[in-house]
Amino acid sequence: MDAEKGRVDIVVYENSERAVGNAELHRFNRLCEILETQEIFIKRYSFTKDKEQCRKNKDLWRCEC
Repeated sequence: MDAEKGRVDIVVYENSERAVGNAELHRFNRLCEILETQEIFIKRYSFTKDKEQCRKNKDLWRCEC
């Protein structure tokens, strides 16, 4: 991932099928918005919706989550 100078990109892989409370999801969405104001950008991938992207990341397959 190419990043501009001063810009930080973070990739998050999330399990969208896991039951997450609405308040928890709202807090995470708000955190992402706040970070973007600081030039920290979050790219979110879902294990179910973005299967191909998850397959490409071989580090995920070594992770015991």
